[in-house]
Amino acid sequence: MAIPLVVNESLIRPFKYWHNGVQEGGIYNNELYTRFRSFSLADRLKAYEMAFEQAKQGVAVCISASAQDYTVWLRLRPLTSAAQPAARRQG
Repeated sequence: MAIPLVVNESLIRPFKYWHNGVQEGGIYNNELYTRFRSFSLADRLKAYEMAFEQAKQGVAVCISASAQDYTVWLRLRPLTSAAQPAARRQG
């Protein structure tokens, strides 16, 4: 499991894309992310919990922090098979 990145919101370049309607995306470090959910400053721990739950499921996650809120972003591109954990052998 990769630990979610935490970055300043100003480092994410916003864009819009179409997927069953207009969605909000962001680019950070040459990766494409979709806005998953935003949390108030008081709910910072909920943002981190949500991010870690997604990371446990194998999703690359980025958390952005601003003066108003925390946003959990999920990577849009699937991980390559080389980056995914190998299946455990049963025996």
